[in-house]
Amino acid sequence: MVDLHSIRNTEVEKRAVRDSAEHAGAKEVYLIHEPMAAAIGIGIDVEEPMGNMIIDIGGGTSEIAVIALGGIVCDQSIRVAGDGFTNDIWDYMRRQHNILIGERSAERIKIEVGSALPELENPPTDFAVHGRDLMTGIPKRSPFRIRRLHMHSISPYRKWKKRSSRHLK
Repeated sequence: MVDLHSIRNTEVEKRAVRDSAEHAGAKEVYLIHEPMAAAIGIGIDVEEPMGNMIIDIGGGTSEIAVIALGGIVCDQSIRVAGDGFTNDIWDYMRRQHNILIGERSAERIKIEVGSALPELENPPTDFAVHGRDLMTGIPKRSPFRIRRLHMHSISPYRKWKKRSSRHLK
């Protein structure tokens, strides 16, 4: 059995995962760091002598690792991730557009149009956002311009960029 674990996991947590897997009937248990599994999963040759930076953005933490020669050269885990992005999109829509949207709508916006880069070669098309108008209280459909929202305008992205660059220097 192969199980993924966070860079943050302590030896006690790793042992608990291993024991649980063995108790469930696994004969052999291999623990792999999440960034290493992500690199292998997207087809990066992790054995080559050139380093590759892998950023695995989860729900609650982002794992950042530089991988070369089959191992992790340096790594860092920070508590800025997808859930924070979703919450800030919700807040952005409320503050900038006076529309109250649900968590699922904010998640949809994040997945469909969220970008760490302000300019994309093939940007997604604009679409309508449905929510409740905060001034009138009635449902509202608002055209949403993709160029207005990129992760540079979202505060967790700025925190994430600052922390990741500071930790991996």
